Amino acid sequence: MTTKDWPGVPAPVEADDLAALAAGVQPLADERGAAVQLSSYNGVPRLEGTAPVWQDVVDLGHKLSDLWYARAGRGREVVVDLTAPATASAATPAPGYPTTPPIPEIPRQSDIVVVGGGISGLVTGLKLAVIGNRVTVLDGGASWGSRTTAMNNGMVHSGFDPKPGTKKAHFNVLGNVYWDRLADDLQVACRRAGSIAVALDSAADGRVEEYYQRALTNGVPRVEVLSGDAIRAAEPRLSKEVRRAILTPTTGYVEPVDVCRAAARQLRAAGGQIILGVTVTRVKVENGRVTGVTTNAGPIACNVLINAAGIHADLLAEAAGARTFTLHPRRGTLIIVEDDHTNPYLYGCGPIPSQYTKGGGVTLRPSGTLSLGPSAVEQADRDHVAPEQAEIDHILSQSYLIYPNLDTHAIVSVGAQVRASSYGEDFVIGPAPGVIGFYNVAAMQSPGVASIPAVANHVAHDLLDYGLITTNNQQFTDLWRKP
Repeated sequence: MTTKDWPGVPAPVEADDLAALAAGVQPLADERGAAVQLSSYNGVPRLEGTAPVWQDVVDLGHKLSDLWYARAGRGREVVVDLTAPATASAATPAPGYPTTPPIPEIPRQSDIVVVGGGISGLVTGLKLAVIGNRVTVLDGGASWGSRTTAMNNGMVHSGFDPKPGTKKAHFNVLGNVYWDRLADDLQVACRRAGSIAVALDSAADGRVEEYYQRALTNGVPRVEVLSGDAIRAAEPRLSKEVRRAILTPTTGYVEPVDVCRAAARQLRAAGGQIILGVTVTRVKVENGRVTGVTTNAGPIACNVLINAAGIHADLLAEAAGARTFTLHPRRGTLIIVEDDHTNPYLYGCGPIPSQYTKGGGVTLRPSGTLSLGPSAVEQADRDHVAPEQAEIDHILSQSYLIYPNLDTHAIVSVGAQVRASSYGEDFVIGPAPGVIGFYNVAAMQSPGVASIPAVANHVAHDLLDYGLITTNNQQFTDLWRKP
């Protein structure tokens, strides 16, 4: 079989492109009082300097991403190494986070090392294990799925929201289709209850057609626009302020931690290992190829490293000399309440999305609870996850706007985690240029849960095409594809 060539070291960004990008960024930098400079870094623009506050860092990073895409058209990702004085320490790369001792002992060698034991790392690792590879999943926490996955609302999005042509759009729609088969394979619940995105004011109502057209372009089936009266006829508890709604019947809901538990069990049954309390301190690269990792518990030799390290994925890429993107932490707080078990809510419901987030809402869970939120708060710290009272108040107020009689006295828990958002606001999936064997499954913010069955399939097929893995069980190569 002819194999694909791994992408080589990218060419530097040309001087005239850097000059044009600098000219585009400078007005916003001047407005915010930021001191910035641009350079080329691993083939993408790199923004360095200082800014007064963290929100300026985020806004300038987004500005550079938009300018880069408009000028070059070959990617939205950029490297942002701006710091804000109050958060300079948080910007210093430091792989991992506080851990427990490694459990159990690490192997000396593995075909594939997956860094990250959330839903993305475990489902991808399972896929690679069942087709015949020795897989070791490493996670720095005391349990798998304990970070972003633990505070995810578990929504299997339909795919109406992502910008057409993005990785999010492609993998979301495909992953949604695969979820029924994956849920069967894992023996977990996938509740296909559908969802609605509602317009509560004139501004949101003006965006209904935009998102309806996105749904059609992305290939979302059975989507329709309903009047407020029509959707209230099905769910009378919806606010009378709802003007119109986009209904996507294919939306589903899973319990992400249950998915992790089932994936971990099956990965072990397929001969894989999952080791907790382990952080990667060094990626070994020899002659442009991954040869292993050094961890706080010792070295592991491997040919392939899957970078599913969540909010630390860009730092892991930096350790391999292959960073082409930067992640900015976006805190998401969830409030979990009991559903009305005598008359369960029929639809998950949220507002028409904003530019960078879906805006939270009220979503259903197979366990018989509701998720309120999540919020979307930019922060510099990659690990601090305590929600603020104003954030909780905002989530509650937004929920009441949708379902005015929601019983929030039935609160089960409140918690927060950070989402790994890139400045391109897209998934970073694929081979790291110039470092053979280093493969990113990064920036898996929403709709990451919906997308992961398709992403895992793609990773397996890609690595087979590059000749880096083998399969001794061809019938499982297309696992999770619906017939």
